[in-house]
Amino acid sequence: MKGLRVKIQTFQFDKLRTFLILISLFITLVMTTKNAHAQSSDTSAFDKTLENAFSTTTLPGYSLALVKDGELVEVRAGGKISLAGDTPITPETPMQIGSVSKSFAALAIMQLVEAGKLELDTPIENYLPEFTDKAAGSITLRQAMSHTSGLSTLQGNQTQTDLSMDSEALARRVTDLSNVTPELQPGQAFMYSNANYQIVGRIIELVSGTSYADYVQSKILMPLTMTDSYVIGGNEKNGSALGHLPWFGSQDPIESLLMGAGSSPQGGVVTTATDLSKYAIVMMNQKDDIISAQNKRLMMSPVSEAVSHYGLGWSIYPPLGLVWHNGSNPGFQAQLSMNPETQDAFVFIANGGNSYGFNEISAVGFNLTLEAMQLEGPKGGGGILSKAVFVAATLLPFLLIFIAFRNWQKREKMAQHSSLRRWFVTLTYTLIAALSCWALFVSIPLMFGIPLDALQLFVPDWSLILHAIVFTSIVLAMVRIGLMIGVKRT
Repeated sequence: MKGLRVKIQTFQFDKLRTFLILISLFITLVMTTKNAHAQSSDTSAFDKTLENAFSTTTLPGYSLALVKDGELVEVRAGGKISLAGDTPITPETPMQIGSVSKSFAALAIMQLVEAGKLELDTPIENYLPEFTDKAAGSITLRQAMSHTSGLSTLQGNQTQTDLSMDSEALARRVTDLSNVTPELQPGQAFMYSNANYQIVGRIIELVSGTSYADYVQSKILMPLTMTDSYVIGGNEKNGSALGHLPWFGSQDPIESLLMGAGSSPQGGVVTTATDLSKYAIVMMNQKDDIISAQNKRLMMSPVSEAVSHYGLGWSIYPPLGLVWHNGSNPGFQAQLSMNPETQDAFVFIANGGNSYGFNEISAVGFNLTLEAMQLEGPKGGGGILSKAVFVAATLLPFLLIFIAFRNWQKREKMAQHSSLRRWFVTLTYTLIAALSCWALFVSIPLMFGIPLDALQLFVPDWSLILHAIVFTSIVLAMVRIGLMIGVKRT
């Protein structure tokens, strides 16, 4: 963990000079950025959406695949493996797919259920001895797979910065989870939590007698001839794309892996658009193969009447007949959408990190899905509003420092103001500082379910902005309090 903090701090300070330059030229630079990945002048809505993605975000590269009637009809790719080099991305370039990986873990569980080694409604304490007589011990496999275990998003993200790659990484995480009390009663409600799939992955290891990565490789990837795919913590393939982290309207390549083996069940599959389309075709084919057709339908059906939007490892959107999942790892975005009735599917994978404002890459995948699958729905992305919020938040620390400086310049005039006015202004600045601290350290982690160290991993630009706002608001309050003390002494 100490090494990770040093790496993160080095990342921030190495980029600080760039950050200061970007502030003064921010809007101009973004608006004049050249599209290095110009597409053909095709007039289709799909191609226009793809062209727009490169002009409105700093998308480093992508691969995509379209399946119609159970057949792969189109695969394409664009951009670079790394913005620091010139190697192009191809449809066979492996990229991380984040939480789309959860369906692989759920599929592995269903295989073990069919083999008679697991039961979906058996409490996990039957498979994990460390959960015996613990608050989370009564969670069932079905509840874990459907995110109805009661474990929260924040509880599931506490270990995002654990980058351990040893064979016991997942076991340690699950042992720690045995001491966590679910925020809700198991089965009470839906709460998305990565902790659920860490538990699922560990059960797969114990029941199968092999590592999670080896199980998925041998029982899912190989049988489906996903030859360019692997699982983090297993045998890595050459030629994988580098992830890129959002940084003030740009994307910076990540030279090292920002995911540990303990995260593999929740987001560790690395695959290609071509391979992922093979997976989608098999999941939609209504045949008994990798698992039975009946259990495929079970996975892609609502887990209960109360939770109609999630099955076992899959999100569900009945109005459009969609079964889908998106994924976000540090530096990567992905989305896989399927219509099991028509056997149509669309795959989108990108090696760029998602960030609110100028790098809304998740919206790119969503919008392309709508166009490729000819679906009606509102387009994603915050548009000009999200960009305005980003710019305003970026400039706010400078405004606070300017106000503090002006207060210091006018310190001799403070004595001429009424006591009520002096106290009101000072208390206002102090309240702003207190609220900014509360927002950063309490509200944001609870609202978005992400601890601050994980926020740094995914969106370093926003992490720096938020910390800068807190720091400068405290400076402003301290300057004002200091001036108040000076006035009293005189």
